[in-house]
Amino acid sequence: MFAQFGALNYTILGVYLVLMFAVGVYVAGRQRTTEDYFLAGRRMPWLVVAMSMFASVTSATSYMGLPGDAYSENCSLILLGVSGLFVAPILIFVFFPFYRRLGVTTSFEYIGHRFGQPARLTVSALFLLARLGWLGVVIYSPALAISVATGVNLYSAIVLMGVLAVSYTVIGGLAAVLWTDVLQFVILTGGALWVAATLIASVPEGLTGIITTAHETDHLLRWD
Repeated sequence: MFAQFGALNYTILGVYLVLMFAVGVYVAGRQRTTEDYFLAGRRMPWLVVAMSMFASVTSATSYMGLPGDAYSENCSLILLGVSGLFVAPILIFVFFPFYRRLGVTTSFEYIGHRFGQPARLTVSALFLLARLGWLGVVIYSPALAISVATGVNLYSAIVLMGVLAVSYTVIGGLAAVLWTDVLQFVILTGGALWVAATLIASVPEGLTGIITTAHETDHLLRWD
């Protein structure tokens, strides 16, 4: 199993992990205030923020799980991605300007101003519980992939990923999260496009052949 992964893949993986940590260290030296740390100084380019948001919600569970679900059942869940095109303008033109005008750090801070401290603490606690459950899944999924591909112990892979992510986040703050997310966005989208192009080039009749086969085996959209 180790030989199958190969020296080149280990090198790429190692460089990626080191680069993630290096970004956190580099950004940490540029911070002067708590606003720099927690809000990246409120001066990050909009494209960086957009890439970070996409990379944050597109976890390894989605990246590996949705294609697997499409293969075993159908690709109806692609509508989740399509729905984002309709939701994004509402967030961009309604919610984000609203919070920015108020100058609040989080939506929970606004809830505290609007409905009181008990409401803020309740919603914050519910969010943390939801995120903890989500984090368990999104750390386990790529750790399992690394374990299968490399032969590394599963628990070691989980600890490695958790410690790495916590380290560069704590060291570099939000700016580190944003810039590492940009790199992850490039890898996610670039990898998906690369795989798609490779599949189209290697399958008889290309994209037409893939769609025809998917239709014949009922793997396309199913309206139910």
